Amino acid sequence: MKIASLNIDVDPLSCYYDIHGLKDKRPSTDPIFDVALPRFLDLCREENIKATLFITSETINDSGWNILRKAVQEGHEIANHSFSHQYKLIKNHEEFIFTDLKKNHDIIYQKTGYKPTGFRAPGYNTNSKLLKSLKRLNYTYDSSLLPSLSYYAAKWLLIKLKSISGHISESFIENFRDLKRGWKPYRTGKNIFDKGNSILELPMTTILTVPIIGTSMIALPKFLMKVLRKISSKRNFINLELHGIDFADVKDSEDYTPIRNIQPDLKYESTIKYNTVKDFIQYYKGQGFAFLTLKDIADFYNSK
Repeated sequence: MKIASLNIDVDPLSCYYDIHGLKDKRPSTDPIFDVALPRFLDLCREENIKATLFITSETINDSGWNILRKAVQEGHEIANHSFSHQYKLIKNHEEFIFTDLKKNHDIIYQKTGYKPTGFRAPGYNTNSKLLKSLKRLNYTYDSSLLPSLSYYAAKWLLIKLKSISGHISESFIENFRDLKRGWKPYRTGKNIFDKGNSILELPMTTILTVPIIGTSMIALPKFLMKVLRKISSKRNFINLELHGIDFADVKDSEDYTPIRNIQPDLKYESTIKYNTVKDFIQYYKGQGFAFLTLKDIADFYNSK
């Protein structure tokens, strides 16, 4: 059985201000939730896909919760992405981490009626304290592993360049120890840093260290991405990660202005990005992949 997941981290716009070290600026609205996320849901509707939405609750307003309630009604999964999307969440003690995750879990359930069973860490950074918190919440999976040397090298360089320019990024890299992990789902209990607290890990898809995520789909040369997705189609598990900003357009809001020239995703019109992601979905469908939520995929692997 060839299975794929389409999932999206709906990070608020303020996260991108933090990444670029713009601590003195705050967006007045959140066009990622108000405009970009509905575009993603339109695409899912068009392609008849049930997706997984990783949500951080702290900045969601009433209209945002209305969008999420509708998403639940349409069969999408809501998953935990922490309450406040602190990039250095795992630097805190275990009880702080658990409280943050449980707060987000409870708010999502109260606002949407959906009880999350999966998690993705802000900035993809995990450790044993975080995994223990997921076990305490009885979660069935984590999907934070992005085994991509090229991604982390670019991230490290960006953080250093921001620092040199006087803009200290909130983003950071915990370590590179999981880069040796492959594309197959695995039990984290086999991982040396986990110390026996096993939970299913569903890695995001990378090919030759290049991640098959929204930014690469959109920004990297088309011929390269066609080669990489052809290679990936030989697998039986594909995990396509997107971000809300992958469906954003600078024309949506003036709040994009401070980052429009430094955030790669904003250099392309939303229609181009929409159609690019659609092309990837249709390609994998044509290769025999069935698209499921990460929860359904976790249930499938956990039942083995």
